[in-house]
Amino acid sequence: MNALNIRNVSEIKHYYDSNEYVNDAESYARTHRKERLSLISKYVDYENLRNVLEVGCGSGVHKNDFNNYVGVDISITALEKAKPANLVLASADNLPFKNCSFELVISFNLIEHLYNPERFLDESLRVCKRQGFVVISSPHLLKRKLISNLFNNFLMYLKMRVLKEKYRLNILFKQPDYTKIGGDADAVYLTDLQDIMLYFKSRNCKIINEKRHKFLFFLTRTTEGLIIAKK
Repeated sequence: MNALNIRNVSEIKHYYDSNEYVNDAESYARTHRKERLSLISKYVDYENLRNVLEVGCGSGVHKNDFNNYVGVDISITALEKAKPANLVLASADNLPFKNCSFELVISFNLIEHLYNPERFLDESLRVCKRQGFVVISSPHLLKRKLISNLFNNFLMYLKMRVLKEKYRLNILFKQPDYTKIGGDADAVYLTDLQDIMLYFKSRNCKIINEKRHKFLFFLTRTTEGLIIAKK
């Protein structure tokens, strides 16, 4: 894990509560909304699910796309804009819900902004019902920055498959820039979708859209990837 200067909470809160950030995130979410829903619908009959949790819901772009939608975010500004909806002010790594509460947990381009992404994934699985689904999307930040990390990923795969070690995310951090909006300036975790898939597999989940990620992550030309895991 790279050394990381963790910023104070007030600085981070001020950044994500700014109207400029909330509006920029909403614009991006609306641009990718149909594409995301189309991909999810190929694998999950989400229209017939009884309840759905979105972690990092922002201004609630997806609030009308799912039944019994619940949105969670740390930004008061974003949640005010998302009303009316069933909304909760909370952190992604400490979700205020009981175990096995939701049939579908979704999170779009949130994980790369978290100082503890593995804890967030643990929490997403905890609140997801058995036979439920967890959907995670993220930009290919590691592909952009650290293609040389391929060798490390290969070693981790061998450890998991051959040595059967308990898998942990190979977390590579970067320093966030809270003076700029957009372009993942505030990203902390250099996301690796192959790594996230291995995490889910180590928790006995099935990656139901794995064929879309058959080739090494840095060969894809898409700006973001989406993983659908079945618990």
